[in-house]
Amino acid sequence: MSSSTMFLSNLTIVDHAYIDHRGNVVGGSFNPSFLVSGEVDPVEQVVVDFSAVKKQIKNIIDDKEIGFDHKLWFIQGYSAGTLSQTENYYTINTPTTELRVPINAVTVVPDGIYSIDSIGRHMGALVERELAKLHPKINVRVECLNSVDAHFPTNARSAALFRYAHGLKESTSWGCKNIAHGHLSYIQLLPVTETTAALVETIAQQLDDTIFIYRDNIIQESDTWMMIGYTTERGGFEAQYKKDAYKLVVLETETTVEHLVDYVVGAFAEDFDTSGVSHLLVSEGLSKGACATIDA
Repeated sequence: MSSSTMFLSNLTIVDHAYIDHRGNVVGGSFNPSFLVSGEVDPVEQVVVDFSAVKKQIKNIIDDKEIGFDHKLWFIQGYSAGTLSQTENYYTINTPTTELRVPINAVTVVPDGIYSIDSIGRHMGALVERELAKLHPKINVRVECLNSVDAHFPTNARSAALFRYAHGLKESTSWGCKNIAHGHLSYIQLLPVTETTAALVETIAQQLDDTIFIYRDNIIQESDTWMMIGYTTERGGFEAQYKKDAYKLVVLETETTVEHLVDYVVGAFAEDFDTSGVSHLLVSEGLSKGACATIDA
């Protein structure tokens, strides 16, 4: 029986947050592609049917218990702080952050760092292990090739990236309810000129590493800490952030990307006017988002 390798590019977007080397919650997104190797089926003459394996890999990455998408990643040997388990909850304590979240809100990544290659190895290992259960006869091998390539809805390619984290209590998406998930996102300003290209970099720098918080979710606040929390059908979520370690932006609305666009418009209205900005695009991750038309 012959063997072959199939590739599946840009299969999904993995939005997430991770505990970094400082102990901070930081948002991120990866755009993974996969190489799947194995024996060629003598009847269908393929390793695995493309449509079937695409769905299977996405289901594995999105899995509520073992997956990577919309989870908070605690990377052993890299993430600062401690991780402990009590019944159905994880407690994470770091120099800057205290979290108590359901176990299924966290993915524990063994022995690595936060990088495209390191996380890719762990994602590939998970997919390989789970695909082997579904296809025990083909000796499946999987490699994950991550990227942070953004997908733009316009022909313009001038954009600036920023990272943010949030939680959406009222979202209908199971993953978005996680109080500490996030995105690697981009900002675009149109038309693209030297002035707007410089402005978009300035905005991205100001927004980078922000935690966006809905005011209604604030439980307690002092001069040094802010505690937020809420309860969903997944369970209770609590997060406490040290103010001098974070950019904490409190909104009067939920922190969906539609409202983030409104926030950026309001915060930079004067700059948009003087720079001749006609349109603003803010992504939630690498391939979707919201846009606004700026009134002249």
